Amino acid sequence: AYSSVFAANLTFLQQVVAGDSWGMLTLPIIEAEPATVLIFFAVLITIQLGVLNLILTVIVDVAHRAREADDVRKITERSKEFAAAKRKLISLCEELDVDQSGELSFEELMTGLETNPRFSTVMSSMDVSADDMHVIFHMLDEDNSGSVTYTEFVEQLHKL
Repeated sequence: AYSSVFAANLTFLQQVVAGDSWGMLTLPIIEAEPATVLIFFAVLITIQLGVLNLILTVIVDVAHRAREADDVRKITERSKEFAAAKRKLISLCEELDVDQSGELSFEELMTGLETNPRFSTVMSSMDVSADDMHVIFHMLDEDNSGSVTYTEFVEQLHKL
């Protein structure tokens, strides 16, 4: 096994890579030259750290893929929740639209906020007060027509 430098390197490679006969080949060398224990110890630690690094890489990669899949699922879930909330809020806007014009005036919104418990609950869950409603309405009513469509109101309110 040690008749030439090539044979010694081949034996060493066989030991390190395959873990073949580690104790049988290494112990006689250490007994003959005790200083070689440092070399063998360093090789053993390096190999162990390399294997642990590979295992950790696989674990981190699997966790990363799981997180990405979870993020996609959350986005899909949020978009479904938004669509349901949007339909519900549009339905509430239809209830508030006294003149059935398809648009809400500031007065209709304020009356709904005061008299419709479901609408006031939704607005309070979004932290929208009566004072905020005045500001929001005037931001949405860009053309100063005095009214906003249901869809425009719901989408812009949700963006806030």
